[in-house]
Amino acid sequence: MNFPSNWRINFDGFLTLSNADARAAKHRTYAQVFRSGAVEAVASAIAHTDGHINIQQVDFMIVQYTRIYATALHECGAEPPLAILASVIGVKDRGLSADFDTFRGMEKLLADRDQLRFNEVILEEVPTGNPDCATKLRPMLDQLAYAAGLPVSPSFDRHGNYLLGGAV
Repeated sequence: MNFPSNWRINFDGFLTLSNADARAAKHRTYAQVFRSGAVEAVASAIAHTDGHINIQQVDFMIVQYTRIYATALHECGAEPPLAILASVIGVKDRGLSADFDTFRGMEKLLADRDQLRFNEVILEEVPTGNPDCATKLRPMLDQLAYAAGLPVSPSFDRHGNYLLGGAV
């Protein structure tokens, strides 16, 4: 049986690392599952080569990984409600942009602070798929849009349907 080499049990609980070599000096991502059931997931490279951040990519990551971790925790016996907290840090003076046609031609708004800490969202149920998860996380995703100078998240159409797809 093969076991991945990028995970380990540690003092805090269970740690997965992005590199196959757990001893590497730097990792692009990690997830720490604490013994309490809390999950800390970090992605360190979300800016493009020109320094800007695509908020729809951040939306997708928040939605995708919230659903994955909520499902995994539920399969391990954790029951809702689940508190979801997210932050984007190290972003002061980085351009924030969206990709969809609705917002094309708009200038990138520069982040006016180093840390964007979103209001928590409580999941009363485990999301059934990415669209369901995105709908539940909509207040958080709208906050990210506000930081980019947009009135609503560009990841939803005018009827409130999640546009970025993903796993169902």
